[in-house]
Amino acid sequence: MRMVDLETGKVLQKTPVDSQWFGEGATRFGDKLYQITWLTSQGFMYSIPDLKQVGKFNTPLKDGWGITTDDKYLVVSDGSDKITWVDPANGFKTVKQISVVDGNQRIEYLNELEFIGGEIWANVWQSECIARICPDTGKVKAWLLMQGLGSSLQQRNLASVPMDVLNGIAWDHQRQRLFITGKQWPRVFQVVPQPLDASSPEAQQAKQSCYVKTSPV
Repeated sequence: MRMVDLETGKVLQKTPVDSQWFGEGATRFGDKLYQITWLTSQGFMYSIPDLKQVGKFNTPLKDGWGITTDDKYLVVSDGSDKITWVDPANGFKTVKQISVVDGNQRIEYLNELEFIGGEIWANVWQSECIARICPDTGKVKAWLLMQGLGSSLQQRNLASVPMDVLNGIAWDHQRQRLFITGKQWPRVFQVVPQPLDASSPEAQQAKQSCYVKTSPV
């Protein structure tokens, strides 16, 4: 877990995770940061701003991928088509769960999550797509098609280690700014989504790449 100056990239605070854990998504809830871990139900709590580990918790999931909050509950993903609400005030028990669908297809590999404007924004692992999801129905309302963002960054030869998938979404509530990055990416992008003609061949082709793993409803 680390805190980075957004303008300079300087690491301001850093707390390593023990090597037995693979740290995944993190979100702020109240006065703490909550982080979940890959292939386990284990999570960790950190104080703000010193990032000291101050507690542990377990979710009902067997695998931790993404985490966000609706300001009442924590909202988590496990790489399937499911998004689950858990209650930190009640032993992290499940409050509700939705299955994410686009038309007649369940959308699996849901990874990083962020609550933005009453919607859940979730990237699909192994794609450069972000689904805008209705938290009540699980239906995909729209897609952010980010194809080419990672490859264009890769061509700039800025990375000191091999770049991996797009999997970072952050929303600045105060200034209404959207930030996108990826695993081992040397840059964070501020993104302003623009409308696209969904019926165009380019849009249709890009959207097909969002369906990395699906199953019929």
